[in-house]
Amino acid sequence: MCGILITTLIVSCTKNESSDYIATGKDGNITWKLSKDGTLTIGGKGDMRDYTAVEGSWMHYQNYFTALVIEDGITSIGHWAFFGCDGFTGSLVLPESIKRIGRNAFTWCSGFTGSLTLPKGLTDIKGSSFAGCSGFTGSLIIPEGITDLDSIVFGYCSGFTGNLVLPEGLISIIRSFVGCKGFTDVINYSIEPQSDGGAFYDVPIEFITLHVPGISLEKYKVANGWKDFGSIVPIENYKYNNGGN
Repeated sequence: MCGILITTLIVSCTKNESSDYIATGKDGNITWKLSKDGTLTIGGKGDMRDYTAVEGSWMHYQNYFTALVIEDGITSIGHWAFFGCDGFTGSLVLPESIKRIGRNAFTWCSGFTGSLTLPKGLTDIKGSSFAGCSGFTGSLIIPEGITDLDSIVFGYCSGFTGNLVLPEGLISIIRSFVGCKGFTDVINYSIEPQSDGGAFYDVPIEFITLHVPGISLEKYKVANGWKDFGSIVPIENYKYNNGGN
């Protein structure tokens, strides 16, 4: 067994054939282990540190990656944490402890072939965090705590095949869904149409049905960025605090 100490990073390289892991390591609050089947497991408590480039200690082994597991207890994903890790496959389920996802955290992780599940307690998603993740399928639900979506957060995630659900408290959307061509319906719970920030640039919205609160139907029909959807209809069975329908 060998140990390498680089500033605050500790990486262990296991050569024992009986070991279940190719490598393990520690980076501040975060521990990680890469199993022989290619599963990278991130554990620990608290925030992952932000990186300024592709410098996470696990990135030395990305050619082995086949799956990613992030355990409960991690509260944030750092900038650039998994940039370009296109070997990950299957779905990505982030634990409920995650509150923040950093810039470029999963950019070009195009190998995912299943759904993306964001935690309900998530409050911050930085720019380009999932850009180029073209393999995600199914629907995408933005959690209630998100009030702003930065530029190209889900840019060119062209594999989604279901609904895009936007929460009532979402105020700002800036080119967030550029090139996301697969959505069948967009369900927007916001009473006020968000200002046009090019959210759906290069998205064929003329073929997509937009569902909005019934009391806001006429507002969406004239709002820039929303009026060009193929059809705009009220959300079914949606109740408002003022008792409207």
